[in-house]
Amino acid sequence: MESIQNTAIAEEESACIPAMHAPTYANDISLAGRPKAAYDIPGIQVEDEAGYWTDGPNPLIHVVAVQDVLTLTGAGGKFEIKPYPTDRATLDAEILELKRMAAHRDDPLSGISDFINTAPPPFGAVYNINHSFPPVTNINQWHTRRGQDVIVATGRELARHFESETPGLSHRHALNILLFKRPDISPIRQARIWMALDIAIYSALIAAWHYKWGMGKDFSYRQRPYEYDRNQNFRVLFDDAVCNDGTFNKCARYLRPIGPVVIGPRPQGLISPGTPRHPAYPSGHSTYSSAASTILKYFFPNEAAELDKLSDNIGEARLWAGVHWRSDHDAGVLLGKAVGQRVREQLEKDCIADADFAQPMAHPDPADVIKARALARRRSDCGCSQAADGSKTCDHDTVPARPNTDDCGNTIDGSVQNFVF
Repeated sequence: MESIQNTAIAEEESACIPAMHAPTYANDISLAGRPKAAYDIPGIQVEDEAGYWTDGPNPLIHVVAVQDVLTLTGAGGKFEIKPYPTDRATLDAEILELKRMAAHRDDPLSGISDFINTAPPPFGAVYNINHSFPPVTNINQWHTRRGQDVIVATGRELARHFESETPGLSHRHALNILLFKRPDISPIRQARIWMALDIAIYSALIAAWHYKWGMGKDFSYRQRPYEYDRNQNFRVLFDDAVCNDGTFNKCARYLRPIGPVVIGPRPQGLISPGTPRHPAYPSGHSTYSSAASTILKYFFPNEAAELDKLSDNIGEARLWAGVHWRSDHDAGVLLGKAVGQRVREQLEKDCIADADFAQPMAHPDPADVIKARALARRRSDCGCSQAADGSKTCDHDTVPARPNTDDCGNTIDGSVQNFVF
């Protein structure tokens, strides 16, 4: 049996091994003016203009200034953020929502993003031991099994999944999935996408903290739900720490009021040890996740619905935990969209050439031709066109759907995109 298996493996491997030929050398300096041992590989040339992406007059992508965001979120702006509610009826209604969510934390939960359920939970997260991780670590099979595996299935698990998440970790994981087996997207262009994502996350959190601490009356210094309602009408999930054995309902988080450390049930009226020590409005999780999804949707429009679901999951995780109001989440979504739009505007205005996914050429162009072409683009208006209503639309490097082929060039969807990094 072992011999038969080995023979089958050898035959399979041999199908991917190219024929070997004696080497030939092309050291002729006269080859189209190129130097000795000329680079002479026909096919799709990978980002020959990229070395000039920082040249020319058009601005480079940068962290978004808070004042640029406020023009979108202020009164009358596209993403106008209203002052947080202070009337008793609205607050009581939002507390009632948190109370109901707390009572149903262990019920089955629908609408969890595939991006959450295609990777093990982050450090410190709690999940139901009856659920299995993706059974393999081969990302080809993760793609195949998307939507079939369940890691997060309840509100409690969703809340714990994002209890201590590095900001943007789930979006970075999503991007890693989206970029896998995409050598048609050059390494430098992949890096540009990562840069845009991280700038959006960073800019979003700066904007959120400006609202929390620096917007004055009606916007800053908002109470957390527990500060408003200390009658313990709902339980702050994070008041219970995750114990070393992985349980989460028998290990009270240390309470550190002024005075000695208290271990055990929280006395009436004392602070909630699981509530973050910064103002509630807006939710930082909702803000950075909204901005991150906005940017990834720019590059991957085919994944828009799933990315919106991921963003909403992250923001609502904090409601399941009992540390944010619904209005904190709603404001964070708007603020994140505003930040995301400002980053998208930069991407459209930096005049970096759109990705060219399928234009083979016989030989690379000479260096002076490459430079001239790159600088002509960097000095252009990026292919923008203005509509009758004054709105402007610009070309940008949207990434097409992921090719569905293997490394031996076998096609599954009828297209051959067997490139090399």
